[in-house]
Amino acid sequence: MLERLKTGLTTYKEVTYKKYERLYHDLEQTQDPHTLFIACSDSRVSPDMLLDSDPGEVFTIRNIANTIPAYEVSQNDITTVSSIEYAIEVLGVEEVIVCGHSNCGGVCGCFTRA
Repeated sequence: MLERLKTGLTTYKEVTYKKYERLYHDLEQTQDPHTLFIACSDSRVSPDMLLDSDPGEVFTIRNIANTIPAYEVSQNDITTVSSIEYAIEVLGVEEVIVCGHSNCGGVCGCFTRA
């Protein structure tokens, strides 16, 4: 598997990066995503593939079961809350998508623990 990942990095460097080289240079100093996408960390969920988005278009937060803490307990998950605030207040995203998916182990775990 490590060889597969090394090949993927080489392909990115030699093909994908070159395809988007001008865009990457434009994004060096700033980003201007139009959408905040909150997704599960599940390896089967790929926000960029789902949205067919280019680099810089989507600001993504990923965690188990795409959870967002309640306001009252947000101090327990400052990373997610801070990321949401940054996307809305600083980046000025226009859309927020919370993406659930079938067969989510995180959601299943919540129900089996209750």
